Amino acid sequence: MSIHRGGVRRGGVIIKGIDFYRFLIYNPYNTVSLVFLGCNYVFLLLIEGVYMRKTFNISLLLRCFRGAGGDFSSVRRLFFIVVFIVGFFSQVHASAGFGDTETHWANEYITRLESLGAALPKTGNLFMPDDFITRGEFCEMVNLSFGLSEYTEVYYSDLPLDDYYYPQIAVAMQSGYLTGYEDLTVRAYDTLTRAQASIIVARLLRLPHAPGAAENFTDFSDIPVWSLAAVESVIASGIMQGDHGVFGASDYLTRAQAAAIVSRALDYGETLYSSLIIDSDYGPADGVETINGDVYVAKKDIVLQNLIITGDLVFVDISGTGLVQLKNVVVYGRIYVEDRLDD
Repeated sequence: MSIHRGGVRRGGVIIKGIDFYRFLIYNPYNTVSLVFLGCNYVFLLLIEGVYMRKTFNISLLLRCFRGAGGDFSSVRRLFFIVVFIVGFFSQVHASAGFGDTETHWANEYITRLESLGAALPKTGNLFMPDDFITRGEFCEMVNLSFGLSEYTEVYYSDLPLDDYYYPQIAVAMQSGYLTGYEDLTVRAYDTLTRAQASIIVARLLRLPHAPGAAENFTDFSDIPVWSLAAVESVIASGIMQGDHGVFGASDYLTRAQAAAIVSRALDYGETLYSSLIIDSDYGPADGVETINGDVYVAKKDIVLQNLIITGDLVFVDISGTGLVQLKNVVVYGRIYVEDRLDD
């Protein structure tokens, strides 16, 4: 079991005394994912369960109010009872595949994500591969496929705390591949365009820019300027493709296309993305070396030079006096300091 804990933000203010918990519990047959709010005063316990083939998702929401009594320990006991019931139910009712994908062109991709618990049915036992996918659904597919679970507190006017997609959007924001709109909405239920999907994938994998990669598409001039760099990156990497010479940047993305894109993104990440721990001088004397992944600097008084880092540059365990010199180093991701390097 992994537990992630943080505060709850409403209206830009963190409410003290309220904790947000996300539990991921794995068994040989299914994944049980739970999200819950804990506080001293319990008003309502809302349990929402939706059976999803190999995945069973439950949201436990504890809505709080002042002036009423509540015993948090009793809530914990109820939580473990629910986990037991769900685990039993999910094993008893495990089914054997989607009923509408066997002959579909994307069946291979859908089946792969299904085995990861990342391809979830839309209704009953149907995946509905030709339906359009929403922003929230795509974030859920990405998070489950890549095993992303770290989150940040988010507040948007159209995303209440008890919304099904709140945890998925919170994870997407923490991972850095999704942003909201200027009007303080995130539009989790809006359908996703291919241009928007390209931006998500390019940010997720921190793809290098590939100028000119989209010029051969007949609708090149129709690709929005704000997405052109991302479109070129996903095309060059082979993660997204066109159809008969048309990219269709403004077309809505289907659930089948989403499964294919995420599956190819997984392949790209597995073959090219890695992490490098540096504890001595690093980088070529001439030319430039590209590191496709995160770089962890674990020692002071060293020099990094002539590098392009497609991931994050993280400084760990380097408190105290000393310098890390960066000479001609380009970082596509974030630069930050960690207190320690986790195993």
